[in-house]
Amino acid sequence: MNVNSLRGASQLSSPPQRTPRTRRFFIGFVLCVLGVLSGGEFLVRGQTVKLDPALLGKPPVDAWPTYHGDYSGRRFSTLKQINASNVKNLSLAWIYRLNTSAANAIVGGEGPDTPPGGPSGSMTIKSTPLMLNGILYFSSPDHVWAVDARTGREVWHFLWKTKGGDHIGNRGVGMYGEWLYFLTPDNYFVSLEAATGKERWHKVIANMKREYFSTNAPIIVGRHVIVGVGGDALDIPGYLESRDPESGEVVWRFNTTPRPGQLFQPLARTRRQCCRAIMSSVPRFPSPGRPRRSDSLSSALGRRRTVGRRRGTMAHPIQTRRS
Repeated sequence: MNVNSLRGASQLSSPPQRTPRTRRFFIGFVLCVLGVLSGGEFLVRGQTVKLDPALLGKPPVDAWPTYHGDYSGRRFSTLKQINASNVKNLSLAWIYRLNTSAANAIVGGEGPDTPPGGPSGSMTIKSTPLMLNGILYFSSPDHVWAVDARTGREVWHFLWKTKGGDHIGNRGVGMYGEWLYFLTPDNYFVSLEAATGKERWHKVIANMKREYFSTNAPIIVGRHVIVGVGGDALDIPGYLESRDPESGEVVWRFNTTPRPGQLFQPLARTRRQCCRAIMSSVPRFPSPGRPRRSDSLSSALGRRRTVGRRRGTMAHPIQTRRS
């Protein structure tokens, strides 16, 4: 991308009018969108999309293929064309108004046509968009969109018919090969075809009646799709799971709070086995500008070594918080 192609503020005839409806707009700025694009073809619905796994092990340049950009967790791009001297020339490139209608949407889910409690009166984007081949993939509770990063044109929209749950937010989608993955408020793990938005399958990961809720963006590490649950409403124990990217079935589960009868040593061994299984698939790459290595699973998951030996148990080996 050439900096000279950026639109300057002086080129805009008039600023867009602000109305209450703009709260439901997903706004694309040149700073966020064109700053990571280097060209490519426009995607049309149904065109093949496939993520090269090698991108996950490299600093993000012309793609943002995972929640943090890469496995370092730094959310940092090495691009230099936008800098302190020219950032003032960036301006609004396009605006996309969130389409939450079932009309023309790909519809999935096991809930009723009318959501429990009625339709939501507001919509907030809390997800980090993924970007591959010029297409942004982002989400909110019960919705996933694919939008052209250059024009703001909607490629497809997926609508999940929910059974209920806590619609506090959704942090985004994960991608593996030709497939997208996301979690729903009623605790389903869903796989979509990236090119079309068509549902591939969905799997239950937690019991909604126990007040579990799911908001996190799945993280793909090798052939593991890492997902987790929240449940602080009733102080119920949380857990992380590895799910198979092809079938959606459980590979392993790590309880962040020991279950009754789980002592320190067996649980510690389980933790080590889980970490080794993941790290064997993680490519390592240097973290320039930082003296401390940040390419470990500990950095990616924010693990804290808060191991307590009182009563022979391990307390909260992974720090979690509500989204």
